Amino acid sequence: MTTPTTPSSEGGDGWIEWNGGDRPHPPATEVEVKFRSGRYDRGVSACGRWWHEDSDPDGDIVSYRIINATPKQLHVDGWQEVPKGDLPLSMLKSINIDNQVLAYENGRYYNAWFEFEPSEGGWYWTDEADSEPNPSHFMPLPKPPSEIKP
Repeated sequence: MTTPTTPSSEGGDGWIEWNGGDRPHPPATEVEVKFRSGRYDRGVSACGRWWHEDSDPDGDIVSYRIINATPKQLHVDGWQEVPKGDLPLSMLKSINIDNQVLAYENGRYYNAWFEFEPSEGGWYWTDEADSEPNPSHFMPLPKPPSEIKP
């Protein structure tokens, strides 16, 4: 595992330059990342992909900082916590585009599912916006309303 230690020119504040390689911290670490495009994102780095490519400025991580190395513990009735570490293959295969879940991440709710892409490193969460979300909890979507017949 690569552990970058050179502070970036972001003005300090804990920013670390990222030049690619393996994810530089445990998957449950809360981080903020900066992309080459100048966009920022923040979340728990469990399922997010860590890449460094010149060809995709909006997906190319150039620096990051650790927000909280201790994972947050949340308890929400009716929700399942996304397991830490490697996810069971049965779970990865059961949550798909045809069987989406309601996902929760840092106060945001959205439909999500897993996709498998070998060139992208395997299984990853995705959503309608293709934002590579990283939910902490999920639950099955309710059945759609049925037509009421007289």
